[in-house]
Amino acid sequence: MGSESNFLKNGLGFCLTYKENIIAECVSIFHSGTIAEIDIVTNPLYRGKGLGKIVGQEFINKCLEANVVPAWDCDKNNKSSRILANKLGFSNEENYALYALK
Repeated sequence: MGSESNFLKNGLGFCLTYKENIIAECVSIFHSGTIAEIDIVTNPLYRGKGLGKIVGQEFINKCLEANVVPAWDCDKNNKSSRILANKLGFSNEENYALYALK
């Protein structure tokens, strides 16, 4: 998103808080206007309680209300991310090459 102000203006996200701390969040790390890439992070102390699914489902619902396609992307070795994606209804896995500039 480039900046906090740009995210607040154009981004999409949800979070759960406990005692003024964010314990789970789902935000758009890329939002083209028609596709929103999902990024979910849960505080390690609160994992395994379904919080990622809660924020992810809210994110997806908001996308669908706005006619935006929610998209999921993760490393094939990230088992917990793949499990959460399946719980949220994502199932069409693809393999592709990723290149990094060194």
